[in-house]
Amino acid sequence: MPYVSNTIPLPRNLDRRVKITDEDKERMRYLHKSNIPIREIARQFEGVCSRRTIQLVIFPERLAQARKDFIERSKDGRYRPSKEKWNAIMREHRAYKHKLHLENKI
Repeated sequence: MPYVSNTIPLPRNLDRRVKITDEDKERMRYLHKSNIPIREIARQFEGVCSRRTIQLVIFPERLAQARKDFIERSKDGRYRPSKEKWNAIMREHRAYKHKLHLENKI
């Protein structure tokens, strides 16, 4: 029997897959519009995300192209984890969501 929490979407603040918040993204865009170089912005977010991630946030057209390129490159399956590894990842994620549901956080 599946967990009830499987159908409940995670709030962004509890989703461990999220690297940077929406506020951080807005701050990156603001700093870039203030003529601060991307390398300097990356130094401020060191340890949080990469310089490439910052570029993809600031320039959405690059993000669209990167997604398109990734889909083309991944057609042969080389970027996918093995079935066993993916099952372990999903099992751990479902257990995390279930724990949050039992603690009444979602």
